[in-house]
Amino acid sequence: MALVAGSTTRLWTLVAREFWRKTRRRLRAGPIYRWRYSGRTPERVLIAPPDLRLADPQIALEIYYGRYPLSGHLVETGGKSPFQINVPNRGWQKTLHGFRWLRHMRAAGTELAAANARALVSDWIAMHATRYRASPGNRARRPSG
Repeated sequence: MALVAGSTTRLWTLVAREFWRKTRRRLRAGPIYRWRYSGRTPERVLIAPPDLRLADPQIALEIYYGRYPLSGHLVETGGKSPFQINVPNRGWQKTLHGFRWLRHMRAAGTELAAANARALVSDWIAMHATRYRASPGNRARRPSG
């Protein structure tokens, strides 16, 4: 008798699971579920989200003078492009190639900072574009426009 009661309970559990699975499938295929996702896809973003990271115009000035304070490590380039210098600090290299330092140039708001940023980006394109293009980690953080 215990064998029959145990298998009956198991049978009802299987029946309840199958019923719940079929019910969920019908709900997902029904009109109520489709109404949830109806509507047009927006053509453009109406509000540009603000950049929550702090930008410091003083860092833009430091970069202009050839001192790059990135990832808690200061590197002086001596007038050379920072992309030509071999720095053993991996975090500094990663931050340099991630281009997050451009926000400091934008915060400076001067034509000098903009020209310096354009020159540095042009240096990077000339030297490293093909090597870092396929890196998904850098691509996700790099500004696209």
